[in-house]
Amino acid sequence: MQFVIAIDGFTHSFHFTRTPNGCQKFNEAIRQGLAAPDLRDPLAAVGADVFVLSPGEFGAFAKAQIERWGVSIKKYGIRLEQ
Repeated sequence: MQFVIAIDGFTHSFHFTRTPNGCQKFNEAIRQGLAAPDLRDPLAAVGADVFVLSPGEFGAFAKAQIERWGVSIKKYGIRLEQ
């Protein structure tokens, strides 16, 4: 299951690996939860653009993000610190 949260142009994605059937059930539960006004409205009030992606959509999103940020990471020599 995958979902992405975007606030003021910054995005953060969450990825949970599950069995295909479990992934579909989890995806649908997240979709239903985020459709509920008591969750959706407060997120919208702080400028969040929350959307749930299918596994295929998330793969395309992740690829685009790697391409997008990879250029800057390579250009500026950014390294992970532990």
